[in-house]
Amino acid sequence: MSSNLEVRGLDVTYSRWGVTVNALADIHLNVKQGEWVLVLGHNGSGKSTLLRALSGRIKPDAGEIRINGKDLEKMSAKSIARTFFRVLQDPGAGTAVTLTVRENLYVADQTPISVFSSRGLIEKYSNVLQPLGLDKRLGQLANTLSGGERQLLSLAVAAVHSADILLLDEVMASLDQVMSQICIDQIRRLNSVGKTVIQVMHDLDLAISLNQRIVVLNKGRVVYDGPVSSESSSRLRQLLKTSED
Repeated sequence: MSSNLEVRGLDVTYSRWGVTVNALADIHLNVKQGEWVLVLGHNGSGKSTLLRALSGRIKPDAGEIRINGKDLEKMSAKSIARTFFRVLQDPGAGTAVTLTVRENLYVADQTPISVFSSRGLIEKYSNVLQPLGLDKRLGQLANTLSGGERQLLSLAVAAVHSADILLLDEVMASLDQVMSQICIDQIRRLNSVGKTVIQVMHDLDLAISLNQRIVVLNKGRVVYDGPVSSESSSRLRQLLKTSED
């Protein structure tokens, strides 16, 4: 089922050393099924907090998050888990490290292990496994993969999972250029088959090159939300420079 996401007046606060901090302030977003939204901002601007709020990990102080018109707070944990899939900066966080590549995919697919042979799994998900080089690693334990390979496995699990909305939090931050490009190619494939992608990143040049909708946060507020163009590129650079000052 497709999932349209609406965020209305979202506020998240927390206390630090006795001082109230506005992590998110009056956030409004409308993300349609199949969009790829890139969220940028300096450290502490609220990017990761936004993803945690969207996935139901933290409860906002005000505002609402709706999926196809249904309030996220009224959805069961199981329903939320079926709607959102998070991939974090830590390459090991999105996989079960004591399971093999094959077993991680079985769990994500929610199919009994007895149903698929290794060949059957490769055939079903060849478009996911082969570009990532995982078709020859099915029997390998996740904790024996390199950091980059484990992040690729996280994205393979995201492809197999039923979630319509992928929340990607700096997934390429610790990867080299080759692995980063493989990740981008995989994210592009996931988006091309209808997955909604909300991706936190820090590289403005890469974000511009992807030619997708960009949202910039500064001190918990949305200061830009729109497409990339020659005119907006210079404004985005100025906004991000200003937010770092």
